[in-house]
Amino acid sequence: MGDIRNSDRLLRWRDVYREAELYKAAVRVYTKPLFLWRKALQTSSDGQTLYDLAARGLKGLARIHKQLLRQQFHFRPSIGLKYNFNGKRRTLYIPPWEERIVDLLLYRLLNRRFDRFFSSSSYAYRDHTYGLDRCQSRIADVLRAARTPLYLVKRDISDYFASVDHDILLAQLAAYIDPQDYLFELVEERIRFEYQNESGYHRAGIGIPFGCASACVLANVYLIELDRAIESIPDMHYFRYADDLLLLSPSREAAVLASAKMQAILAELRLTTKLSHQQDLLLTVDKASTIKASITKDTKETTTNFARRIPFAIWDCSSASEGPFRCRATSRGRFRTCFALPSAARAGAGRGSAIRTSGRAH
Repeated sequence: MGDIRNSDRLLRWRDVYREAELYKAAVRVYTKPLFLWRKALQTSSDGQTLYDLAARGLKGLARIHKQLLRQQFHFRPSIGLKYNFNGKRRTLYIPPWEERIVDLLLYRLLNRRFDRFFSSSSYAYRDHTYGLDRCQSRIADVLRAARTPLYLVKRDISDYFASVDHDILLAQLAAYIDPQDYLFELVEERIRFEYQNESGYHRAGIGIPFGCASACVLANVYLIELDRAIESIPDMHYFRYADDLLLLSPSREAAVLASAKMQAILAELRLTTKLSHQQDLLLTVDKASTIKASITKDTKETTTNFARRIPFAIWDCSSASEGPFRCRATSRGRFRTCFALPSAARAGAGRGSAIRTSGRAH
């Protein structure tokens, strides 16, 4: 993998745009709300529903095509609405229907072109060969094949979409897309997006628009360097699904190095991790092929699935010494510590004398 450094190879609008791709995106936007008619009645800053767009027929799509061909299409403001997603309060950005079509078009064009730069360990927002099931299956394969204890490092990026730094992301994209081209202009409009809420009109100063298709590919672009850095560490199995990161390694040294490197790169990207979701565990092979550690009902799906299916026990390691671990089974699915980080890594993690997790297993 490598960046497109030669200006002759930088992506340009004329090289990626095809009218057929616009119509494919339109079909997707039209058909998705067919059985959810309330979605078709959603309006954005223009006050138009999907039925209003459909009433113009192919003429409406032809007009969008001409604007894109002449490089005259520009994104109008979205509406920012507060929603509760699984107990998390997030802002969902709803663009006008025409913008939804072009946004999906942009996502597909970029995802296809960036696919070779994305890590094979990144499973979210990719084509059908990736996805959550594939990610969980790969994790299960690693656990089944293990014959020695595995060190597990789990991190969850805090408010990822809302925390992406615009200047950093645009600098990253400039290595792939011609900064003087219309394609870069369109992408920049999706990054420095405009939106309307109860307090008026705004231009985002940070973050990418959660709820828009193009934000998904941008989220993967932002973490390309992180993925490459972790994958380059020997004896490391790395899995990333959007903002959830999981490392598995038979080597304590590799786990410590990866944890420290991850923390350093995230800091450079101006991202933080959720302390409540942070886990550093040791998975040990259970001779009876049963799981001895209890798994609480509110554990996350990824850990729950492989813990139920794989002959591993999750242990609480009470020793933080450099020597052999003295491990004992946990109770109530709680963990105190798995392995101690050296002082430099501890400083990067911002924790105490050892990495500790006070909550239930996730």
